Amino acid sequence: AVVSTQSTGVAKERLALFKPQPSVTPSEDITSSAELLNLVKIRENTLFSALGQELGVAGREGLFQCWMLEQNETIQNAGKTFGERLVADEFQRVIDETQDDTKGVLQSLLHLHLVSYVKDNAAWFLTHSIITPDQSKQLTSKFDELCRVIAADALPLIESF
Repeated sequence: AVVSTQSTGVAKERLALFKPQPSVTPSEDITSSAELLNLVKIRENTLFSALGQELGVAGREGLFQCWMLEQNETIQNAGKTFGERLVADEFQRVIDETQDDTKGVLQSLLHLHLVSYVKDNAAWFLTHSIITPDQSKQLTSKFDELCRVIAADALPLIESF
């Protein structure tokens, strides 16, 4: 219930200020960090645009019905996707500012985070014809590969906390 309330509040605030994130049509290979972040932006844009359209159609009279009962799933997904994009943007900013040998591990962790998010939402991307079934398979392969890469650094990462 806490996540639900937070996502709803985020979605409401974000919708009022919504400006689509710059995104492009995904390339054939969607497994790079840049392509995965692009997919997150596409999802964010699509969800907030759809939500705005539905609320516009509902008008003032139907706003409560639409927001609370009809578009709840879209609201939750939009708020969560916005949060995931913010995390990825901030994570990338920290990586860009990092000057030591932790930069490679941080890049791998961000990459895994993005693959995991897109992989977890693959059905949405597939049903919206944003990725193909073959591209969805790429996500699983990349996820497995990154887990193997990060496994070598697992203990030092845990011990660093």
